[in-house]
Amino acid sequence: ALLRSGEFSREEYAAAEVDPISQFSKPIASHMNKDHAEDTKLIVQHSTNILVESAYMLDVDRLGFYVKARYKGKTYKLRIPFPRPAVIRKDVKMLVIEMLQAA
Repeated sequence: ALLRSGEFSREEYAAAEVDPISQFSKPIASHMNKDHAEDTKLIVQHSTNILVESAYMLDVDRLGFYVKARYKGKTYKLRIPFPRPAVIRKDVKMLVIEMLQAA
């Protein structure tokens, strides 16, 4: 009954794979928040065209990351996509650098 939610077939569920980046989400987000908070804010501003006051990285996966952003005194949860999927942890660093250079 659990697999009969209508969202996925049994075959799709069985073929699903774990996101290769999700296991590194906490250390990546922690590093970005501790050492590169301003960089994260610049990436969010560039990606959204919104001059957010702050951006705190929440989660990272192979397709991008979630941030808690502050704008005009209110907090929003935003999804920031990578330009292309990350396959390994090192890809995340390269993608973030690329996004920062574009900002």
